[in-house]
Amino acid sequence: LDQLFAMFGQRGSVRAPRLDLWITLREVAEGGTRTVALQVNNTVENISIDIPQGLADGDTIRYPGLAPGGHDLIIAFRIRSQPGWTRDGVNLTTEIDVDFYDLILGSEISVKDIKGRDLLLTVPAGTQPGSLLRMRGQGLPASSLPGRAGARPGDMLVRIRPRLPSTFSTEFLDAVRRERGR
Repeated sequence: LDQLFAMFGQRGSVRAPRLDLWITLREVAEGGTRTVALQVNNTVENISIDIPQGLADGDTIRYPGLAPGGHDLIIAFRIRSQPGWTRDGVNLTTEIDVDFYDLILGSEISVKDIKGRDLLLTVPAGTQPGSLLRMRGQGLPASSLPGRAGARPGDMLVRIRPRLPSTFSTEFLDAVRRERGR
């Protein structure tokens, strides 16, 4: 439960409160409902607000009639950074360790998206360390706010970090030496 404190004037007049509400990238991806508490003098009023998908940092939404006395509540959404993720508009970038042999031979590996779902990523044979592999449509959803209609969902970009084995077989090392000596 988030606590938001509204400023109320004297003689019962209410100034429409404008509040900042911090949300996570996962909430940007999923949307949902959040209960917030508005403090009015010595009482607290709990209200539920809808969080639309695809919000950008600083997006402001007016919630008609949700403030005490039937006044509008204005909320400016702030987006918290999330470890392991970088946002660029609706695109998200993350990194994943990939086994050295999978980079050489190619493979399908499991990758978690921002919502925690397991997705299959195809790693082509010969993928280079540091490469970015794109998973179309697996980034953030497009915003449903006015003026952004028709926008497409973003992509998830996965940066490849090689994971080397701690030991190599003698046969493998001999094959590398032969290949290198060409």
